[in-house]
Amino acid sequence: MTLERGNIRQRVLATTSLFLLAFVLFATAASAADQGAERRRPARLAYCADRNGFHEPRPALKADDAAWNHNLSSNWGIDGEIFAVTPYEDGVVVAGDFVYADNVLANGIAYFDGTTWSAMGSGVDGEIYAIEVVGGVIYAGGDFSMIDGSPAANLAEWTGTGWSTGLGEVNGPVYDIGSLNGDLAIVGEFSSISGIDCNRLAIRQGNGWFSLNFDGSWTVETIYEDVVETGVEPDIVTTVTLYIGGDQLASWDETNGWAYFDVDGHINSIIRHDVGLLAGGHMSLVGGFPCLNSAVWNGEDWSG
Repeated sequence: MTLERGNIRQRVLATTSLFLLAFVLFATAASAADQGAERRRPARLAYCADRNGFHEPRPALKADDAAWNHNLSSNWGIDGEIFAVTPYEDGVVVAGDFVYADNVLANGIAYFDGTTWSAMGSGVDGEIYAIEVVGGVIYAGGDFSMIDGSPAANLAEWTGTGWSTGLGEVNGPVYDIGSLNGDLAIVGEFSSISGIDCNRLAIRQGNGWFSLNFDGSWTVETIYEDVVETGVEPDIVTTVTLYIGGDQLASWDETNGWAYFDVDGHINSIIRHDVGLLAGGHMSLVGGFPCLNSAVWNGEDWSG
């Protein structure tokens, strides 16, 4: 499968040093003319962060803005594309399609502690599109068949000293990684994991996988677990809703099951903000309501 260039949404945590990171909010992909169809990587929403915590993305962030730090590498920087960033311990893990991080041979994934880069094993033979920490464990997903010198099928977990590939054989690329009630959740262009039918969405519980009865009839490239607390102590009610986006948009919760919202384009990113749940991408209609590449869900309706 030929995949074209795009971006991945991801949160960025501060390291203990005084550096500041900022990444672009949303992006959409161009057409893959040689395939006659589009293949996009999900765009990830990113945060500016320093050691004081997260900050909302600035609306008009420029390369010369004070939030940008151009000194994250002392020599050559990253020699390829970065698709995903996630906080880990006192630094960040960066993944994508590159060979070197600064002057360190990394092959697609590296760790930055605020001062220096280090490799995480010998890397992958393809591309990593998503990395996420779930339950204190780093998971990496993408389009690869080897990681750290061992056979892998598009998904692996970091043990602290190396990569484990015992999560099963995912028979297609993994585009995004999230969680549901503390369990690992993945989406992508796959139909099964080690023979278990999980069409484009899979949740891991124990040693098995299940799909929440999602029909998988459209491409899914981003996933977001929305946790909302209402009420006051001691009567706080927690509601968990899983959102997935791509060629369409859908939500799932334990009470109502699946709800689907038609999209006339493509959803690249989903995240909660003070104004409500935000969905971004390339579209002019969501759930029948007009918008301009971004929409807000207030719990009842979408608006542009």
